[in-house]
Amino acid sequence: MGCLNIKQSVKNVTPKFYIEKTEASTGNQEYFYRNHFRVYYVVKGYVTIFCDEGERRRLGYGDISIIPPNVRHTVCVNTTNTELYSFAFSIDFVENILQNQAGTSGVLSAIFNNMKLIVIAPVPAEMQMHLNHIMDFMSYECSGKSGGTELVLRNAFATVLCIFLELLQKQQSEQSLSEKNGIIYAISYVKANYSDSLTPCDVAAKANMSVKNFISGFKRFSGHTFHDFLNKVRIEKAVEILKSESGEISFLELSDILGYDNYITFYRNFIKYTGLSPAKFAELPKE
Repeated sequence: MGCLNIKQSVKNVTPKFYIEKTEASTGNQEYFYRNHFRVYYVVKGYVTIFCDEGERRRLGYGDISIIPPNVRHTVCVNTTNTELYSFAFSIDFVENILQNQAGTSGVLSAIFNNMKLIVIAPVPAEMQMHLNHIMDFMSYECSGKSGGTELVLRNAFATVLCIFLELLQKQQSEQSLSEKNGIIYAISYVKANYSDSLTPCDVAAKANMSVKNFISGFKRFSGHTFHDFLNKVRIEKAVEILKSESGEISFLELSDILGYDNYITFYRNFIKYTGLSPAKFAELPKE
């Protein structure tokens, strides 16, 4: 397994834009691009990106990774037949394109202000050949063999930026819809199983979501944290029971029915959501 080790260095002067096609047989290579973005586009095989911050992402055929400036990382080749395009570009190179090339508005804010590792996975098959041709063209232009101008290279890269933006927006839209459906399911599940000992991990698994995405998505779509929502559902059920004409029930029994581990937690949450203690609420006239 080969590794491409990306290290910071202030000794090398790098161009505003650089691109090459790498094969596993080329062995280890080192790059430095301070204030440069780094992009990997896998066209064959698999690689794994390890960032110093602990993030790890595996890229396969048709996957793209965009890494922001000054993020130390290692790209390890997982298969002997791996091929990937790797290129780097400075921020001012991108800004110049955005100022002079129509059709690229929104690219900088959508992608390059993110400052986090982005993975676009995968490029649709019908677009891969087109993207590969552009990458080959940029590699040739960047080599200096064509005698072309920097403007030609910029125009080609502007096309790549537009493709990246289109793919990223489509991916985010699909992820957002999937996340929304997962949260809708989770809300229904909590309402139906409020008396169980529920945790974000349990419900995230039921919704087929990662815990991280579940926690953030639940707050975004429901307006509540998971635990606040669960307590809200439980207290609403408690109010419904206390308002009913179905006989007497002790507050301790009610606490157990609602899934609380102890009466004190139930008592505090009841006051939080109703403004009254269970006893005071029970004294109110039934509707």
